[in-house]
Amino acid sequence: MATAKRAQGSQSHVAIAFEADFGTTPTTGGVITPIISSSVKASQNLNDSTVIRGDRNPAAPFRGNIDTSGSLTVPVGVIDIGYWLKAAFGQPTSNTTGQAPNKKSEHVFKIGNTMPSLTIEQGYPDVNVFQQFAGVRISKLGFKFGGDAELTASVDVMGCKETLAATTFDAAAKAVNFLKKHDTSTKEKREEALQLLREYLPEIGITEAEATDAMEYLKKKEHEEYYGKESSISKITKGLGSLFKK
Repeated sequence: MATAKRAQGSQSHVAIAFEADFGTTPTTGGVITPIISSSVKASQNLNDSTVIRGDRNPAAPFRGNIDTSGSLTVPVGVIDIGYWLKAAFGQPTSNTTGQAPNKKSEHVFKIGNTMPSLTIEQGYPDVNVFQQFAGVRISKLGFKFGGDAELTASVDVMGCKETLAATTFDAAAKAVNFLKKHDTSTKEKREEALQLLREYLPEIGITEAEATDAMEYLKKKEHEEYYGKESSISKITKGLGSLFKK
């Protein structure tokens, strides 16, 4: 007997992208960010009517407002937490001093008059379901400190609308995530991963020429093989520096 295919948590992802226009999901600029949990969803109440109609027949209920909200628990990583800080505070004031490899960047976040909006996607690629929440803004951001537990942040959000799609809004980000699941530490492994990527790209609807971020990722892994990984300071400078460009 055939059974319905169910989404597996290990295959799911959360992708975010900053919106140029409020409530309009972008088609580029998406980043698949690590999470611990997510409860973002859209709900709509069915309210009872109090209308008196002059007979005993009940009045039809009516639908209430759509509420798009929820919480995410995210790890406090060197790069990824920058996206959530930018979403909460807006564009920071950045200052870079020194020269590579001792270059250091400082980013100061202050509460401004406006907040950027996001599209947040909860994707389940194994069943081709992608929940896309547009017009999302952060309503609360908190950090958990102390002890020897994992350092995490809680992000409460409110959004404008939910769309159920059959494909991800930014397939280029998905291509990078595909490569991250494979061993790319040597030339031979990178060639194997590239071949697998070429077979995978038609499934997500983009060409190799459009998967520029994935190609850059392979170049980065090649550089790491021959020259070693970047220092933490250099990594923060490049990662956060490029993130917060206007």
